[in-house]
Amino acid sequence: MDISRTCKLLFLTSLAWFSLSAYSNNEEIKQQFKKLNELANFEVAFQQTKMLKDLNFTIKSSGNLKVSKPSNIVWKVTQPSYLEVNIDPDTVTIVSKEMDGTTQKQIYKYDKRPKNAEGYSSLLNLMSLLSMNIEQLVKEYDIVEKSKKKFLFTPKLKSDVFKNILVQLGNDNLIKRVDLQESSGDTINIIFQGYKINQ
Repeated sequence: MDISRTCKLLFLTSLAWFSLSAYSNNEEIKQQFKKLNELANFEVAFQQTKMLKDLNFTIKSSGNLKVSKPSNIVWKVTQPSYLEVNIDPDTVTIVSKEMDGTTQKQIYKYDKRPKNAEGYSSLLNLMSLLSMNIEQLVKEYDIVEKSKKKFLFTPKLKSDVFKNILVQLGNDNLIKRVDLQESSGDTINIIFQGYKINQ
């Protein structure tokens, strides 16, 4: 089983985050995301809508994202059912609650040996995206400004999960909305609100 792909799909699916003017260099991009990059620890609530193209069906969910830099992320869905994905550089832990009240827990350990470098790299890329580690993101994505405070992220290497990600910042320069376009044609829209910042 490709654990990297499985974790990405779990995150993107069961968590139910043209005229373009390109930046001339990475320093300008980093400046735009400076506030996010400087946050050591934060929590934020989210409302997510996933639209399944082929089924013409919409799934709505809500929960909380907690980031503790440099290396721990917890994505917790509380509605309509409980799902928690805890990610660190070595392990992905998924906890879900069944309708009968029982709890299921799955733990995936990443193999960092050279032959598995691609899978481990995918996990680090996912962590960079969720924590908005701009230093790493500029290495992994082509980033252009679509309009004021809206940035389009396109993977530099072809992704089997999504085509691109549109990130919108609020007036406080924190992430307000993320729109993910999956390779399948499905879309995920996530709205963030109520940041709690703990330095």
